[in-house]
This record gives sequence, C-alpha cells and structure tokens, in this order.
Amino acid sequence: MLSNLPIELLSNIVAYLPNAQTIHHLSRTCHALNAYVQKEGWKVFCRSNFPSIYLDADTDWQGAAQALTAASRNWDRRAFLARYLEPSGSVTDVTTWKPIPKWRRPRGQTMGYRPVLDSYEESTGPSWSARREVLAWSAGASLVVRVKQMGPEIADFFDRSSPMERDFYYDDRGHMISWFTYAPPGSQQGRDDITALRVLKPHQKDPQDGPADKFIIGTASGNLSVLNIDLSGHTRKVTTTKFETNGRQIRSADTSSSTSPLLSAVLDDADITLYRIPSGNDTSTVSAITDIPKLGSGFTGRVWTTSFLSNTRLAVSLGPSLAPLRIYEVGCDGIAQDPLRKFGLKDGIYDDKVEEATPTPRNTSSSTVYPIIPLPPSSQASRAVGELFFSGGFDGIVRLHDMRSPQNYVSTYADPAEDAAIFSLISLGRERIVAGNSRNCLIKVFDLRMAGGRIYHYLNATASQSETIASPAPKHPPTVDWNLFMNPRNLTSSHNTTWLNRWTRRTLESPVYSLSTPSFASPSLFAGVENNVVQLDFVSMLDRHPDPVFNPQLQHGRRIPRYGPLDAGRIWNPRGQVLEFAIERWGFIRGNSRGGMSGG
Repeated sequence: MLSNLPIELLSNIVAYLPNAQTIHHLSRTCHALNAYVQKEGWKVFCRSNFPSIYLDADTDWQGAAQALTAASRNWDRRAFLARYLEPSGSVTDVTTWKPIPKWRRPRGQTMGYRPVLDSYEESTGPSWSARREVLAWSAGASLVVRVKQMGPEIADFFDRSSPMERDFYYDDRGHMISWFTYAPPGSQQGRDDITALRVLKPHQKDPQDGPADKFIIGTASGNLSVLNIDLSGHTRKVTTTKFETNGRQIRSADTSSSTSPLLSAVLDDADITLYRIPSGNDTSTVSAITDIPKLGSGFTGRVWTTSFLSNTRLAVSLGPSLAPLRIYEVGCDGIAQDPLRKFGLKDGIYDDKVEEATPTPRNTSSSTVYPIIPLPPSSQASRAVGELFFSGGFDGIVRLHDMRSPQNYVSTYADPAEDAAIFSLISLGRERIVAGNSRNCLIKVFDLRMAGGRIYHYLNATASQSETIASPAPKHPPTVDWNLFMNPRNLTSSHNTTWLNRWTRRTLESPVYSLSTPSFASPSLFAGVENNVVQLDFVSMLDRHPDPVFNPQLQHGRRIPRYGPLDAGRIWNPRGQVLEFAIERWGFIRGNSRGGMSGG
C-alpha cells in the first residue's frame, strides 16, 4: 500500500507525478495519504515543478500549486488582462496627510512623464491570497505609491461594504487599494523630476523602522535621498535622509539584495558612486564610500545604468564604446577602480589592446548597452550568484553573458522583425525574460528554456483529463517567443473616454521605460510608458481554477458557472477598464547558444 511507504519514498514518487490534479486524486484515496499530501505532497510538487520560485516553509502549498500552475498555463497561452493605472478613490498626500479629491497628472511640459517603477509583495496570512503588494513609480517630480491588500479577510470586509465604499476603497477584484503621493517641498516639474527609484524589500527593512517603507529617489536636480514613510498612517510622518551628491544629476540607481544593502548611483554622465544605506531614521547626510569619476581619463561615452549582479559584483552599462559592459568588484572599501572584466558586443573575445587601438567614435564595433539584469540565484546554470546575466543593447538584441567564458556572450535573444533598442529588462524566474522596446510601446517575451528543458506544462494536465486521446499532447512543446503591442484598440469605447487625452495618444508610440514585478510568484507585471503605467495580470477569463488572488468566488457571490454561458464582462471587467492589445507570435532566434535553461 502507498500509505505504508516512508515519507521519503512517497516524496520521490510525488516528484514524478505530472500535474496537480494527480496530487489531488492521491489525497482522496485515504486519510493517511490525505494527511501526507497536505503536509508534504503539495510542497514536493511545487518545488519539483517550479524550482525557480522560492517559497517559505510555512507557505500555503496547495494554494501555491494552484497559483503557479495557473500562471504557467496563462503565460504559455498568452492569457492576461491589462489596464492603465491612475490614483483614484482613497488618495493621500503624505506631505500633509490629507486626502486628495482627484489626482492630477504632472503638467507644464511638452511630453508626459517617464515613469521609473519598483515593487514588492509580502505574505500577510496563512492563505496564499493573503498578501500585501506595494507598487511605486515616478510621475514627474512626484512619487506615486499604491498599496494593495488581498486575502479572505479583505474579502469579508468587501462583502460587508456598501456599493459606494466598494467603488472608493476596492478595485474590481475586491482588493483593498490605498494610494499615496509625495512631492518634496519646493520641487518643480521638469527641474526636479524623479529619474531613479528603488523600494527596499521586506527582508531589507530595519526593525527600528517599524511598519515604515523605505523609498530611494534620485532627481534630475541632483537630490538623492531615502524616504521613510509609514503607509499604514499610524505615525503620519516622513523622514528624509540625504546622500551627498555635490549637485550632480542622478541618472540611475540600484541597491544590492543583502540585508544591509548598498546603493550605487550614476551621477551626471559618467560618475559612479557607492553609498551605504543607513538604518533606522538617521537624518544625517550620508557620504559616498567610493567614487569612480569618468571611468578613467580615456572614457568619452556615457554611463547609463548600474546593476548589482551579487553583493560583491557591480555591472555597469555604457556607450558608445567598444566595451559597453564592465564588471567591478565591490568590497568593504567600496568599488575597485579598475574593472574586473570588460565585455564587447561582437562575436569572439574582447581584447583591450586590440579593440581599443582605434578611437571609439570611428570604430563600427562600438555600441551601447542600456539595462542589465542577473539571472536569478535559483538557476542551476551557474555555480555562484552573478556569474550569468543579461544585457539589452542599442541593436535590439538581448545577450546572455557568462563570467566563466572568455567569449563576449554565450547566447542571444532577438526579434527578427523589430530591431529597436532595448530600454528595459526583467527576468521572470529562470524561465522567461521580458524586454521593453524603445518604440511602438512594445514588450518582447523570450522563453529561456530549450524544448526539452520544460519541467511543467499545462498540456500534460490537459492530456490526463481527457477520456480518449487521439494524439497525445507533446511532452516538450516547441518554444515560441512573442511580442505584445501595448496599443489599446478600445480607447474609443464609452468606458475609456477618461484615457482619451493628448498624453495617451503619445503613449501609443512610447518606449517602455521600465518593467517591474512584485515577485517571481506574482501573476502581475507592470510596464512604465510615457505618462502611464500599464498593469498586466496573467489570468484567464475562461479558467475555472484561477490563481486564488483572482478567484471570483471571494467576491460577493460572483462565481464562474460550471455549465452554461459565461458573462466574462460582468466577472472580469465590471468597470470597463480592460484594454485590448495585439500580440505577435514568432519563432525564436538564438545565436552562439551553448544550451538552454530548464525550469517550471
């Protein structure tokens, strides 16, 4: 009998089961196996099929299995709901802690603001859907923050609320929404625009901060500071800690992932500065640990971004240059003055003596790199954190670099029809990367896995549910990359007349300036385009078992019918805010590839 086997053997068996439905059927065979599945079975399934998603030991594993399988299925099917985000309902100006009747976009400039995004989420209860999500973005000289609270307890409050309260405090999924805005005293649009933004994650918060969140903002006027804001409103206080910049413009900033994080910032066009982020509410000015001015006397380009590959390595993107990607060691004394490694963008091995013999402006091999992101630590393709990372270039190609290889890059990801520059990058676990284009309001989704490297696929579950199968579902379906044009086709409808303004028309051809996701387990992706932020929720309107976060059963009796017609608009789009986008599928292009990634 299975129920008599030791837990270790049962776990080995469960690790090979193809889908969550099989685990569910196993739990219904007897009380002993039901107890095993609830305690260990779902955990084994999640960790075996989705190894790139790190979850705590006390996670609701059954809810996690439902959420992760739904998200994987919807990414493969390209099933999502998209909408523009704008503060409405409960909006508070944290400068005065007074409510704002109506939030207004920044005005007085010839173009819309360029949002910089960051976000995170944290668990707030035993249920998978009980979580708190914080999203922050820059709107000109102002900081906009959205706090979303979800879970069964919030659903109970929603059910007891009046229709007016539901429209004011909740979104159309029944999640409690609170908006906050902050503009530094005396700031002016255009002069003090926020150009860099980072939000410290929950594990990086100091116990002295209490419930306060820390936001690091850098402005075009040279102000770099940490804001301590208690978004719960208990203290109604904003504490500011400034970093010493000598009035130099802030181009970009990044923080390390350690519990005592470091801050790297690009000042003016070529100065790289490193700071220690103070703990608690220390308001004294923070001096730089180290400063690399102009990247040496021979550098004539511009530094675009810095990115921590690990706590001890910092990647710098620049250009135009023959070596637009450089890696620096970070130690107790700051950043090493000389790079540990330089990468070019052409095939072969970069050689300082050969490549830099010709002046950069005249050499056709010079190029520019914009975003850099490391491969997640869960990847088994590297021996240590920070050895593998991606870069997005001016030529529209995403490259995978390996610190262990002498080659400039080991793999490339490109769109055969669109070669515009890559302005933003984000990894979704070790399975996918999403690239933001410099034109056409376009994002590109690349699947990093080879055809045989997929651990979980929804077609396996579909095949097991069929009574008769004429042709079995493919075990490893071919990889297909795809594009998403965030150009709404339904802005002329009566529900969306609010968005018809001159800024939205400019948005249609906007670059995708930034991308963010709260966590690898989150079904949401945020994209910053000109004067707007787009939220993409990967959930299917036809899914009878969606992510518990979106489960309509939590919302005053709105249920997906088991049989009969489905009123998708009433369930998924009651406020008429969902946008209609166009998608393009195409075969992948891989160059100089040494293998694929495996994952969930």
